[in-house]
Amino acid sequence: MKNGIFTLAFIAIILGTQCQESAPKSSDFNTQLSTEIGNLNTARQTVVDANNQVNDLRTELNNIPEDVKADPNSGFSELLRKVEIFESKTGAMLMMYDRVIPELTDINTNMQSGGLNAEQAQMHYDSIAPTIKNYATGAENTKKLMEQMREEAKRLAGSGN
Repeated sequence: MKNGIFTLAFIAIILGTQCQESAPKSSDFNTQLSTEIGNLNTARQTVVDANNQVNDLRTELNNIPEDVKADPNSGFSELLRKVEIFESKTGAMLMMYDRVIPELTDINTNMQSGGLNAEQAQMHYDSIAPTIKNYATGAENTKKLMEQMREEAKRLAGSGN
């Protein structure tokens, strides 16, 4: 009988220890979530900044000499197509940020207020994590693409007859 009680107590201790180790610690997850929200806001601002340059780029494109615009080998048509795709993609990225950042903020707020425990918050976070995967790379690539398109527009503007 003593061995049975001792065995049950030992199993309960081991299970309790394993559950504590596998459950996310709320302060660690809170910090991770706050960092993630900050990183997303920074990445979003990078995309906003690049997107805001589209009007300036379109002005540069309008100032390219007509003979360059008409030349099918100048690269103007391709650049114009890139700008249109860029606008579409950055618009979609901004919609993603505008949807995901408030969701993460809600998770963080609900966790801090006790509305969600760390495990529930982690599950909710994991359900939207694939959406934000590689957001920093996407934001940096957006910035680089805008720089490349502006350089190409300058090159084309300088190649008129």
